[in-house]
Amino acid sequence: YYLANMHIVSNVYEDVAAYNFGFEPTKIVAKTAIPIDFVSFWENAKRELSNTSPNFYQLARPDLSNKHSDVYEVQFNSVDKAVIKGWLSVPKSGSKNGVIYKLGDYLNNQAPELRREMAVFSLNVRGAGGSNANYNLPYDQYGTFNLQDRNKYILKGVYLDALRGLDFLINQTGALRIDNKKIAVVGTGLGAAAASAIAVLDPRIKGVVLESPSFVSFKDMLNFGEAATPTQWPASMYKSFYASRKMGVDRSAMLRTLDYFDPVNFAPFISCPVLVGFNQNSTISPAQCVYNLISQLRVSNKDIHISKEGLNTLEKGFYGLKETWLKERLR
Repeated sequence: YYLANMHIVSNVYEDVAAYNFGFEPTKIVAKTAIPIDFVSFWENAKRELSNTSPNFYQLARPDLSNKHSDVYEVQFNSVDKAVIKGWLSVPKSGSKNGVIYKLGDYLNNQAPELRREMAVFSLNVRGAGGSNANYNLPYDQYGTFNLQDRNKYILKGVYLDALRGLDFLINQTGALRIDNKKIAVVGTGLGAAAASAIAVLDPRIKGVVLESPSFVSFKDMLNFGEAATPTQWPASMYKSFYASRKMGVDRSAMLRTLDYFDPVNFAPFISCPVLVGFNQNSTISPAQCVYNLISQLRVSNKDIHISKEGLNTLEKGFYGLKETWLKERLR
């Protein structure tokens, strides 16, 4: 993929236009940089989570329910004393309903989603929605919070929050009328990065949807973002971090830490079916980065949908495909 900047000047008009275009993109093969202790790092992280008492709690919310679905407010504890909240809606019909587990985009506030045919669990990871206690961070600093220490970096906590949310669903034995053996994870943006991680850290899910995945292939994301004028977000956020030399962390050291959280490095270990949808013109997550992720998926059951119109949105056709795909996984 290439970024072309065109400076247009006429007697009545002047502008700089940027174009993103690819040549034989399906032949892209990512150069992975999986840390030698990648597996042990995440095994230790899982152990840290298991040593944190979850104190799962759900509260019926009849004020948010309707005649077809019951809504519950869910709360639990995660690492670093984070209190995480989410919403579970369950159809009133049926004794065991498949579950769509939704992980939202960067600092996106998740709300209850009510469906007649399946349960939906919408989680707010630390810093988002009702889970922002102790993590009320500025938008342009959230993604680099504690980046100087891989054991304290915000994305480690985000991924473990998402994993604990999966624990909540799997530990349900029928009281909430959900089938804990039929769970599909849908991650959007940063949520897609978290979904990639938990698909590896707990492979009991039936499928994972990566919708407009961002925070992917950090090195290329930074290269592409810095090539644009002005530097595109989120590359601009990471550039500001390493330029400040906070705690002595330069660009190379920052990227070495980010290798532990890069979905490209989780991708080879994903064993469940995968659906990826992205826009090839995205400024947030360049197509090169998403293709790096796709090239590392080893599963035979993977579906790809590429939107070619607009910038950071997906075409309607993707959502029809996603609906059918989820029903096939959870039927």
